Amino acid sequence: MPRLCAAVVSGCISVTLLAGAAQAQERDTNPLVELGPLVVHGSEADALMLGLGAFDPLDNETSAAATLEYRFGRKLWFIGPAIGGMANGEGGMFGYLGLYSDFSIGNWYFTPQLGVGGYRRGGSRDLGGVFQFRETVELSYRFANGHRLGLRVAHISNADLHEQNPGAEEVHLTYAIALGPLL
Repeated sequence: MPRLCAAVVSGCISVTLLAGAAQAQERDTNPLVELGPLVVHGSEADALMLGLGAFDPLDNETSAAATLEYRFGRKLWFIGPAIGGMANGEGGMFGYLGLYSDFSIGNWYFTPQLGVGGYRRGGSRDLGGVFQFRETVELSYRFANGHRLGLRVAHISNADLHEQNPGAEEVHLTYAIALGPLL
């Protein structure tokens, strides 16, 4: 499983870096609201985010994890949709749909996200059931070409919808590739 995850991530990185290189001209941000140095962003370029890290790092069941997410750049005011997935080294998988926002001070971006999705345990931690919620925060640095390098922390939980609700965390080093011009 780790080799398969590495091969998939490697292939995605190669394709998206080639696409990103073609779009390497500098992009301007599209502020919706500016509150002194804090910027609330409206629509921007779509982005493909790749991440490598750990699933359940606060427990003795920690495993390697990879995440892949597509963020749609067109937003309603400052809220945009995202779709993604996470897989860990023990066969656990989580697919989700979410809503995110972008806030920045200079080149530093803060991106909170809320999502819902389905979890497949595999040999990984039992989260009580398939239906799960996911809360995420990400801090990243935006380069001149629109790409971002960041750190993402997420929590998956079923909000007591199932009999058990142990929850689990994720920590990922992320790289988001801007795909095209601003909208």
